[in-house]
Amino acid sequence: MSVFSFSSLPQLIEIVGRINVTSSTCVHEFSRFFWRFCRTFGKIFTNTKVKPQFQEILRLSEENVDASAGNGVLTKATVPIYATGVLTCYNQEEDRKLLVGFLEDVMTTLSLSHAPLDSLKASFVELGANPVYHELLLTVLWYGVVHTSALVRCTAARMFELLVKGVNETLVAQRVVPALITLSSDPEM
Repeated sequence: MSVFSFSSLPQLIEIVGRINVTSSTCVHEFSRFFWRFCRTFGKIFTNTKVKPQFQEILRLSEENVDASAGNGVLTKATVPIYATGVLTCYNQEEDRKLLVGFLEDVMTTLSLSHAPLDSLKASFVELGANPVYHELLLTVLWYGVVHTSALVRCTAARMFELLVKGVNETLVAQRVVPALITLSSDPEM
């Protein structure tokens, strides 16, 4: 069974790359599918087969973003499905660090490439629906708030809109307000 699963994996990931990232229902259902797929075949299979297949396609570089057409792989549903369907299926510290790093890299690459942010937004919406990920998402946003590039700081500010509605009051007071104060004192408008 796992031989079949591995051989069909590139086709599944190719299908994911054709999904319109703004189709939240499709993104959600494919995320759930990959989450179950990874949980069914286990952590070793996920780490040695699934993650490398996605990482090969999602090489984080400006070449993978066609800003003018908005059709690079980083602007597709592949990003939120990988983030929410693969990187969240095992919730250990190393998995959370990988998810944070991936989201930070996507935010940076999309920002610096002047690319559409829909894939990052879809990732935040999907992850933000679960309070377990609020702290993690705020860590990603803080990275953006203190980034040296004004483009990345601007993206971080936009992402707060998607998260702030569902965050509990304690996190708002401890993490969101300080970040917004920092952004409001930014020397670049």
